[in-house]
Amino acid sequence: MERLTITVLDPKVKQTLKEWEALNLIEIDKKEIEEKFWEAVEEIREIGKEHPISLEEITEEVEKVRAERYENQKNSHRQ
Repeated sequence: MERLTITVLDPKVKQTLKEWEALNLIEIDKKEIEEKFWEAVEEIREIGKEHPISLEEITEEVEKVRAERYENQKNSHRQ
């Protein structure tokens, strides 16, 4: 048995890989995926600790994004 690490460039390939896994042709190591996810979560938490933001700053950012979305929706309906 040989272990390979691959990068899926086309999301359609994931379905083929799942089919191969169902046929016991390959095994997909989901633990590695979970580990990378939790590593990313931990990195985000560390960034948050280093650069904390207030509830007011969060609210301000959310309102800014909502306003941009609203404008984009308005503009797309005009065309």
